[in-house]
Amino acid sequence: PKGIKNPCYVKIDAEKAFSQAVTYLVSRGRRRIAMLSLDIGYGDILLREQAYRNALGRHGFSRKQVKRVPLNAMLDIDKILPLVQELVTVWKGVICANDHLATAVLRALSILKTAVPEQVAVTGYDNLDFTALLSPPLTTFDARRDLVAKTLVEMLLELIAEPNLSPERRIRTIEPVLIERKST
Repeated sequence: PKGIKNPCYVKIDAEKAFSQAVTYLVSRGRRRIAMLSLDIGYGDILLREQAYRNALGRHGFSRKQVKRVPLNAMLDIDKILPLVQELVTVWKGVICANDHLATAVLRALSILKTAVPEQVAVTGYDNLDFTALLSPPLTTFDARRDLVAKTLVEMLLELIAEPNLSPERRIRTIEPVLIERKST
């Protein structure tokens, strides 16, 4: 956080998750992997896109496959359908910036009668409760928000007990966990 002296916070390492998503899809035989992101320019979304691009580069692939979706189109099937229709002609894997967007992609693929994961594999991010109920159930990354909350409370108690908490104890990083389901 800018402008705050000695901040205390918990960071979710979304960059690692998006890098891992590329590596995971490559390990499953996918070579053409696109990312659907959101056009909001939010710092965390930009970090996810950069991690995706860097992972593609490490695997020797082109780094230009990010498609941005307007935030207001994310849940509008009429706006998502043409984009997904274009994607399925080229891409064999789609990494979505979040589970809501991945849900829209799965719906569009169903309308297009595109087999998931046989023709296109899809991943999300957040591990929202409903993603296990989708058809097929969505492979996603659990951001472990329960652990984030627990860690924040622990940090607050540490800070109360020791107001001059060292800088390295003021920042904690939580790594998301891959939840492998049938969409990949």
